[in-house]
Amino acid sequence: MKFLIDTNIFIPLEPTALSDIEAGTHKIVELARLVSEAQHQLYVHPAALSDIQRDSSEERRKLREILFKKYPCLPDPPAISENLKNILGYVKPDTNNWVDHCLIAALASDAIDFLVTEDGALRKKAARLNLHSRVATVAEATSIIQDLFDKVPRPPPAVRNIKVHALNEKDPIFQSFRQDYHNFDEWLKKCKREHRPAWVIDASKNHLASAHK
Repeated sequence: MKFLIDTNIFIPLEPTALSDIEAGTHKIVELARLVSEAQHQLYVHPAALSDIQRDSSEERRKLREILFKKYPCLPDPPAISENLKNILGYVKPDTNNWVDHCLIAALASDAIDFLVTEDGALRKKAARLNLHSRVATVAEATSIIQDLFDKVPRPPPAVRNIKVHALNEKDPIFQSFRQDYHNFDEWLKKCKREHRPAWVIDASKNHLASAHK
């Protein structure tokens, strides 16, 4: 899934000083971790850069402009449609309201799955276009990801669940694999780098009785 974050999510997610850490920062950081771990995508909207550039602190503004580049910008962001303008009204470019309308335009055009914001006014605007069900707070977005998270099933007794890179590639059990499968070691290296799971049964303290990927 693709999540687009509002400026009020980006700022506490990337504090530029201890004084910038907000009460909800740790929850937003946890959301970002879950998005990455579940292999979803977190985007910023290029229009949101204008929010950052209105900061009266030059030093903080420059830092946030750099941190903004850490995140992928929504590619080819949809323009604010005439229908959206008719419903929400005209707003001056590069204002906070204009950024809000750009975010809603991305949602209305299905360029993203969810818009994440703590702005109640933005949610009300989305409701006027019947998009409120796809505008989520940090807590709601976290719950959505946790509900859809692909959890690894609990292994049966005597079976251990580990990452492939934790395997001893010199274990005798792998010799038969090398004989039966061409380029086994290259495939194993690929699995290691992708942090794939493996299920193993120990034959003794130092050797495996079975391994399954």
